[in-house]
Amino acid sequence: ARLASGELDLALAGGVDVSLDTFELIGFAKTGALTPDEMRVYDQRGNGFIPGEGAAFVLVVSPRAARSLPTLGRVVGLSTVDEPRPYGADEPCLGHGITLAVKRALAEGGVKGGLGWVLTDVTNERHRVDEWIYGFARNHAAFSREVVHEQPLLKTGDLGAAGAATLLVMAVTRWQVGCALGPAVLVAEIG
Repeated sequence: ARLASGELDLALAGGVDVSLDTFELIGFAKTGALTPDEMRVYDQRGNGFIPGEGAAFVLVVSPRAARSLPTLGRVVGLSTVDEPRPYGADEPCLGHGITLAVKRALAEGGVKGGLGWVLTDVTNERHRVDEWIYGFARNHAAFSREVVHEQPLLKTGDLGAAGAATLLVMAVTRWQVGCALGPAVLVAEIG
């Protein structure tokens, strides 16, 4: 909002996350949550994630500054919505937050249908998979029949606060080297 209003011309967005800390992993192992054969961490409900670590940042510029700076990509829609019934709540999570966030971002970006490429931070934790399935299904008309949903963090491990920026950098890099799966991508982070 501050960039769009002209209050700022530049902003650095991203994060750093570490779940490979030795003491944290020892704590997971002591409680039986860490399975060394799979290197996954499980909670009491059997919901697991692959621990990872990373840092990623993107420089975001205002529309005014973009006219005089070289740009590698353009954000045309952005939305964040808190999930009203997050994982662990008393009532089941039905993905209402991600559904609304995807709908708003696509509408803001003018996407009506045919988007063929999606990058998410889904790392096969059951609740995040379910949330994405709900959000995708409710917004299915915006996607092509051949849409490709990529989950790169299955290879890197969960990057937490660095996840969304990492996905943006991956998309821009693929456009730069000519192996992107389309001219536009939806980057979705499910919290």
